[in-house]
Amino acid sequence: MSRLCVAMVSDFFYPNIGGVENHIFELSQQLIKHGVKVIIITHSYGRRKGIRWMNNGLKIYYIPRLLFIRQSTFPTALAPFALVRNIFIREQVNIFHGHTSYSTLCHEVLRLAHTMGIRSCITEHSLTETEHSGASAIDYLTEWSVCLVDHAICVSKACKANYIKRTKIDEDKVIVINNAVDTNKFSPRTEQEKQDIYQEKLKIENETGEKIITISILSRLTFRKGAELMVGLIPIICNKYKNVRFFVGGGGVKKIDLENMVSEQKLESRVTLFDNIPHIQARDFLIKGDILLSTSLTEAFGIVLLEGASCGLYVVSTNVDGVPEVLPPHMVTLADPNVDSLVVALSSAIDRFYTIDTSSFHNEILSLYSWSSVAEKTIAVYRDMVQSEFPKTPYLLKKFFRLGWFRGIIFTAHLYLFQLIRSIMNYVYPKREMDIAPSFSFTNRVSRFGELCEQEERQVND
Repeated sequence: MSRLCVAMVSDFFYPNIGGVENHIFELSQQLIKHGVKVIIITHSYGRRKGIRWMNNGLKIYYIPRLLFIRQSTFPTALAPFALVRNIFIREQVNIFHGHTSYSTLCHEVLRLAHTMGIRSCITEHSLTETEHSGASAIDYLTEWSVCLVDHAICVSKACKANYIKRTKIDEDKVIVINNAVDTNKFSPRTEQEKQDIYQEKLKIENETGEKIITISILSRLTFRKGAELMVGLIPIICNKYKNVRFFVGGGGVKKIDLENMVSEQKLESRVTLFDNIPHIQARDFLIKGDILLSTSLTEAFGIVLLEGASCGLYVVSTNVDGVPEVLPPHMVTLADPNVDSLVVALSSAIDRFYTIDTSSFHNEILSLYSWSSVAEKTIAVYRDMVQSEFPKTPYLLKKFFRLGWFRGIIFTAHLYLFQLIRSIMNYVYPKREMDIAPSFSFTNRVSRFGELCEQEERQVND
């Protein structure tokens, strides 16, 4: 079997920061280490255009696209056909891997990849309310896409159930591969950090006479992330426990509500609001806390829970969607997504805090979650796709018309239009006239680095 070359495609990637962006980067790095060639195709971000390079030879194509909403590109009928075809041929791509249903670029490039005979899969990172009108438009687009993909990957069982309900995809085509965390980046406090935090707390304890417990919240301050629950919860806990303080990191439309609550309740000395915390600084923020609180109303997986536990924090979270799948019971207390239930759960964690041993949390997370394991499972999906038979057009037409006559006609016309454009492109810009881009080999680089080290060591010894 020839070397796998994967094109990760999504509207969401660096310099934008978020769970999808981090997932694509971490997975790509591990795939490279496993000998898979990986490129990323996303839209341009301001002055970031053209080809850029990241760690271990990860090549990113920032292609020109018109933005629509929330960093998603404006939907078109034909996608950047000529440009992406050129990239696929030059890079010898044989696997398309799209990310998230909310990415327009993912859906459009998927149709081009299928026309070129490239095997495909999509990773779903989000949950969508099927009754929402905006979600219906996304679901119609996703139903079209899942007719073309070989497999879909979901980050949790709850995400899988939601995805099947929304898209009507065959259940045996959906695979659950959980997210992971880089435990090297999310380690517990060092001895020096423990001492610094102790000294900082001691100043407050000398004034209050009680040991301080810090509750950390790291989240976007939006309705879906439970910002309104924070507004109701924080004053109750502050009144009940004089030794508790809150660190809230994140921005969003609901931040003004928290600022007003802090001002009205005169909690400036107890509640500290931070701006958006860059992912590279997330660990430094988390270790300042003792308990991590999550108030999300919907969560496909909840990567911040893993990050907090890996840093040695006990976790209190709402019991929604994929959250119960993330952590073992001794690391977390779950609550219903309402203020009263969260008060009970957080109070229980505060009362028991000094009896909870979190020293083993980091090593347990290390044994349960790793990006290397995610990469190995993903490669198994890729190999299964490559070895299976490519779906024939009559089979696809049947799947199109199962979605309804009107959509069936539209999807069929679009399929044949793409095949026509492909034939024209093959005639006007034949593959044989295109240069093949040189591949970066992580293995060769490591081997060469080892040879240079040995050579330098021999010279020193001589």
